[in-house]
Amino acid sequence: MGYYEIDRSIASEDRDTNWDVVQVTWNAGSNTFTWTNLAGVSWSLSPISGSGGWDTTQLTVGNENPYFNDGYTSAKIEWGTEEGSQVVTTIKGPWGWPYLRNMQGESAFSSSSMSSSSSFSSSSSSSTSFSSSSSVSTSSVSITTAIARKPEPNCDDKVRKIRDQRDQELEDARFIKEQQLTQIRLDRETQLETLRRESTERIALIQTTRRQQIQQLLTKREQCDMKNDEETCRAGWDVKIEEKRAHYEEQEEILREERDKELEFTRKAMEDNLAKIRITKTNEITAITDTRTAQLLKITEERDACEGDLESCNDKYDSEVNQVRIRMEEEVNKVRLERETVLNNIEIERKKSVEIIEMERTTQLDQLRAEWKVSCTDKCNVCRETQNELLEKVHAEQEEKLVQIRIRYEKTVRQEQLVTKEQIEIVNVKRKTQIDRIYAQKSGCPEVAEKEKETCRSKLEAQMVTVRDERNVEIELIQTEREVLLENSRLDYENRLEVIRVQKTEQMNKLVVEKTSALEALRTERMKCAEQGQQKVETCTEKVDRQLDTVRTERDEQLSVERINTEAEIVRVTAVRKEQLIKVQAQLEEQLKNIREQRYEQIEKILRKCEGGRAGGECPELDCSLCPAEGSGSLQG
Repeated sequence: MGYYEIDRSIASEDRDTNWDVVQVTWNAGSNTFTWTNLAGVSWSLSPISGSGGWDTTQLTVGNENPYFNDGYTSAKIEWGTEEGSQVVTTIKGPWGWPYLRNMQGESAFSSSSMSSSSSFSSSSSSSTSFSSSSSVSTSSVSITTAIARKPEPNCDDKVRKIRDQRDQELEDARFIKEQQLTQIRLDRETQLETLRRESTERIALIQTTRRQQIQQLLTKREQCDMKNDEETCRAGWDVKIEEKRAHYEEQEEILREERDKELEFTRKAMEDNLAKIRITKTNEITAITDTRTAQLLKITEERDACEGDLESCNDKYDSEVNQVRIRMEEEVNKVRLERETVLNNIEIERKKSVEIIEMERTTQLDQLRAEWKVSCTDKCNVCRETQNELLEKVHAEQEEKLVQIRIRYEKTVRQEQLVTKEQIEIVNVKRKTQIDRIYAQKSGCPEVAEKEKETCRSKLEAQMVTVRDERNVEIELIQTEREVLLENSRLDYENRLEVIRVQKTEQMNKLVVEKTSALEALRTERMKCAEQGQQKVETCTEKVDRQLDTVRTERDEQLSVERINTEAEIVRVTAVRKEQLIKVQAQLEEQLKNIREQRYEQIEKILRKCEGGRAGGECPELDCSLCPAEGSGSLQG
């Protein structure tokens, strides 16, 4: 894979430089990389495989590395171009220290007795391959001694790095899970839209096929009329059958319109509630930021006004760090404010688009009904049926448009979130690198006596660190609460939408059953005409009307089965996606909890050790005889 050197601009001055130079090689037998430094200490780096292929952004670090208990479990990697090929240019080592690829290769390490040739290449199939043949001459110090000399930040620097890592891990975990939740919803809406579209196509085919049959029968009926068939008992019942059918078709259209209005009203209520939660939590974050900023400003003024204190070497660098942090916070807040403005504009445009579609639907439905009143007579069954098909088509098309608009704007929001995250990460990486370099320079300051640590300036600098950390923790908790509230609200309103769909489907099915029963009763009465002394044999018109009734009945049954099956599949898909959403949300809450607890324990352990105590679970110095014997729960005396 190649040779790498620590970025010396951020490395502390009082370090063992044998840890600065490393060689990463590929072990084909174990399918892992090996990180080896001049101190002779090595550990494994394992590629990470996922559903989308190899993860080219990080490697898993083996638990044999001496920094594992400090949280060094994964190594971020950055890519660049070398001689036209993609290579890893940076590997993040322990404590986030960047190790930069040495482009000169073997010759740069001749003084360190290192000789090797290695390459790292990325194939077009997204898999990663490495080849290496190397030998590393390391220092003559024992591995145990080398590990005891391993470079480490000072206590304050460790705590700072862990807090930064904690904040980044929490932010990344939230972002990844939010993206997963968004993708699940997008997949669900796409899947449902496909189901509805395919169902609409099947319905259109049924209606077209049956319409052709009806038209053929109507042509026959016109011929019957020319033969002057008289209106009879049966013909009277045929009229009643069609009137009853028309009545139920009108009820079905009313039900469809009620469903669409209730669904859209609930969707708008959900979007308004989500916007309210976002605004409320954004205001809370702004309030905390303003309060903590005022505190920091006051402490800064007090620090600058410290009487009798001369600015020490440490104070100088602490002031520089403070200025960089202020600039970083200002830049991050600017990016976030710009994102909020963009998201608000997206929401305004989405609402306008939805309103336009709703107006189009209302206008089209009203126009169709007006045309029917003018051009169709009460006895024009074909005209009425065509009208009903057109009305249903308008409902389906406008519903599809509404879904597409929401999908499109959801994707736009998602893209904007990705851009914002990238912008914030650029700011954070740039400013945190500056801070690391300042701390590296600070490490060259003379050892500070305990009394100097208690100076006015030092105390106030410590207060500023505490205030910043408290602010970050408070903001993170609000962000977590916001995401929980948003997700719970979405699930609640999605349940309401599902209840409306189920209720309206049940009402529609009930209406179909009523219609079937009512029409069957009328047909039974029609059959009694012969028993009541009417004509024993159907006239031409009566026969055609009976055939028309049969075709329409078969058509209605086919349409009913198609709609019931589609709604059942929609319910199934919605239930599956709901379970996925709940699972991801639960995973997020557990992950955030684990990160907080893990990093809190890590910080507590460092603080106990730095204050002169043991980190916990360790033997007292110089008297390991007090340690529990292996496999025993008691102390040896």
